[in-house]
Formats: sequence, structure tokens, C-alpha cells
Amino acid sequence: MLEIVLLLIANIISVEILLRIKFKSYLFLIIHHFSKTFLLFKSSKISDHWKEKILPQYAIIILRNSLLALGILSAIILLVLFLALLSNNFIGLLLSAKGLILSISILFFYSKFRQFK
Repeated sequence: MLEIVLLLIANIISVEILLRIKFKSYLFLIIHHFSKTFLLFKSSKISDHWKEKILPQYAIIILRNSLLALGILSAIILLVLFLALLSNNFIGLLLSAKGLILSISILFFYSKFRQFK
């Protein structure tokens, strides 16, 4: 029973972290700048001089957003590891089919509850 409560806590806190820190926007910026970089390389209308100037800027933006996304995911992993210290069977439940179904159910009902707020 403790594992299920910890799973509930982990799911709710993870969702709140992802939504409040705007994880999705970091991923969008990474993908957006990767596609701009690809188009930059592909374009023959842009001179190599301008490509050399803009490419480091894109790289910095991609690196910064990647590190921010990694930091968010690391925070969630640390949360799960901390909760695993409270119960020996938490990781087993988290990785099992039962845990996956429970997580999906929790996330579904929590998203419905969050819409009513």
C-alpha cells in the first residue's frame, strides 16, 4: 500500500514539475533550432561567412535548453530515488506492468482533476 501512495506522489509531483517549469517549451526550442540548423546547412543562398556566425548561436541555444531539460529530468529521477529509499518495493512497482497501469490511471485522473481547478 505504501508503494502505491509513493507512486501517486511521484506521478503528481513529476507532472507538476514538468508543467510548471515548462519542459515542453524547452523541447520545442531544441527541435526548432535543430531544424533551423539543418536548413542553414542545406541552404546554398546563405554564405559560409553567415553560417559561421549563426551556427555558434544556435549551438548555444540548443546546449542551454538541453541542459535545462536534463536538469528537469534529473530532478524527477532524484525524486524517484528519494521515494525508493522510503520503500524497498517502490522501484519494482514502478517498473512493473501493474505500476505502469497505475501510473497511467493516476495521470489520467489527475489531469481531469487539474482541468477543474
